[in-house]
Amino acid sequence: DNYVKEYRPLAEQMYQNIVISNIDLERQKYIIKLHVARKKPCLFVGVAGTGKTTVIKDYLADMKAASEDFVNLNINNNNYTSSFALQAIIMGALDKRSGRTFGPPGNKKCVFFIDDLNMPYVDTYDTQSAIMLLTQMITYAQIYNREALEDK
Repeated sequence: DNYVKEYRPLAEQMYQNIVISNIDLERQKYIIKLHVARKKPCLFVGVAGTGKTTVIKDYLADMKAASEDFVNLNINNNNYTSSFALQAIIMGALDKRSGRTFGPPGNKKCVFFIDDLNMPYVDTYDTQSAIMLLTQMITYAQIYNREALEDK
């Protein structure tokens, strides 16, 4: 019971933004916290309406309120999301540090929340290029520079 936060209503809060803490919400946020601490990706899977986005956005709000060392970027995929668009969004949030090293502004850590992972366009080869770009980034910890035709 000491993990569940007491609900304190805010008069100016919109109804759809109300999140009431319960043990399941706190468990899922703890799982995200463990993954973020170890710099590992985390995937929430479930049918529509199970609260995956709500849990993650609530965690990101708590993280932002607790520490200024983190920045986060919410990326919403849709049918028009391609690997080009996704790479531009991700690279737009990062600063070039030295050589081929990129990172968030200042000495902060960046957490990307990518919503609707199943939505990008399926091409003629039955692949989704945006998901393949994420796979490359996670597997090899790098991204391909499309202009210079080399690793970034």
